[in-house]
Amino acid sequence: MENIWGSQRKTANMERGGLREENRRAHEEDERFRITAVKAAGQVRQRMRSATGESDEVIRRKFMLPERYILTLMTVETLGQERMLLDLMAGGRLGADLVLCGRRSFYADMLLRTARDRRLALRTNFIYEYSPEELSAFFRMADGLVYLPRKRGRVQPVVEALYAGIPAVLSDTRRNRLTAGDAAHYIACPELDELADTLDAILSDSGLRRQVQGCCLRRVERWKTPDDNLRTKE
Repeated sequence: MENIWGSQRKTANMERGGLREENRRAHEEDERFRITAVKAAGQVRQRMRSATGESDEVIRRKFMLPERYILTLMTVETLGQERMLLDLMAGGRLGADLVLCGRRSFYADMLLRTARDRRLALRTNFIYEYSPEELSAFFRMADGLVYLPRKRGRVQPVVEALYAGIPAVLSDTRRNRLTAGDAAHYIACPELDELADTLDAILSDSGLRRQVQGCCLRRVERWKTPDDNLRTKE
């Protein structure tokens, strides 16, 4: 007769072995991601050391940035974050202008045509060419960030938002949560009403903004190296 208990114990051992392998791979992936995040944070800190309020205002005038705006980095993923933002603006549900950054592409041109067709061009600013220092300034002067790609998302925009101390609306991915923790609002399946309510709170609730700034300050400590801590003490 077949020893079913032995067979089950073997299966259980195999399952435990598979779980250990899965955990090992997840740990290795997290470690590689941590290295990427620390590197990105170092680049942002380096740019912050040379930034001043005056230099930010020079950049604001150069790109004719509005006084209040939501920043987004254009992505070709099908979530359509940019279209959702244009829908909110067209419906009078976005209480700030919109700044869209990214490479010039067919998709970017299509968005620009959409903004013009819907008579939103005066409230949207498409920026295709900028330096890393200028991009960091865009973050510092923004009221918030919307960045919702799931598969091709980068850590750099999330780290930029943390160091700028601005509220961020991010796609609900493991990497984003590892980076921003409780300093961001996460959306799993973007819906217009949820995005509208979140951005309204970001733009109108000063208490929320202060809480986010505190969370950002605590979170960036996670991405400092020992050398950064020594430099801070000096």
